[in-house]
Amino acid sequence: SDGVDVYAADTGLYEKTIILPDAELLQVSTSNQGYSQRGTFSFLTGGWALDYNPNNELLYVASYNGDVIYVIDTNVDQVGETITVADDPYTVKVDTVTDKVIVASLAGNAVTILTPVELSSSPGNFEHEISSELKTGSAPWCLDIDSINHLAYVSHRGSSYLSVINIIDEVEVAQIPLSGRVQCVAVDEVEHMVYTTLFTSNDLVKINGETFEIIDTIEVESSTWDLIVEPKSHKIYASYQGDD
Repeated sequence: SDGVDVYAADTGLYEKTIILPDAELLQVSTSNQGYSQRGTFSFLTGGWALDYNPNNELLYVASYNGDVIYVIDTNVDQVGETITVADDPYTVKVDTVTDKVIVASLAGNAVTILTPVELSSSPGNFEHEISSELKTGSAPWCLDIDSINHLAYVSHRGSSYLSVINIIDEVEVAQIPLSGRVQCVAVDEVEHMVYTTLFTSNDLVKINGETFEIIDTIEVESSTWDLIVEPKSHKIYASYQGDD
């Protein structure tokens, strides 16, 4: 679609759609047909991933096909900024301590850091600037953040390690080697533990997020597509790609 749907949390009912600017993309046919048989067609794109910052009440939406991050003011449910990033932004995460936004771009081979900067012409109002674009590995695509330790952990489709980024200094500080390409990442900020899964096995890997050492490898039932950690109970929830 060309927007982000809004639902009421108390009733679950649909309220509206926030239209994303320039969500209709034009594509010219690149077939080997004669020029007269070629055509231009359009399609609608939308949000691929999103994250919310409760500090400034902004919603960040990654447009995978549009190569942009939309910034939505949730007080009025309107797009305030459209920021061009490296090709195919796959994941967007907010660091709620620094208010920086971390974007992993799959085809762009880059991790982009967006920083809110106060406007000199309008004190109290902010716009985002690209403060860093890091080359951490081949096809970065999943990430999670330990806001307390100011670290972001990034996985890659084409690299067999987990990249660690210092969010304050905006530099890569470590690469944690693993036995295969990393599928997904989840961080327990209370215990500073990092959990990852691999494309090539059913293993769930537990990593000390402060020493970057592998603590344990746990075999799960199937290939895990995504993970999330519940910080109070320290339970890990996993979705399996092929087992319903």
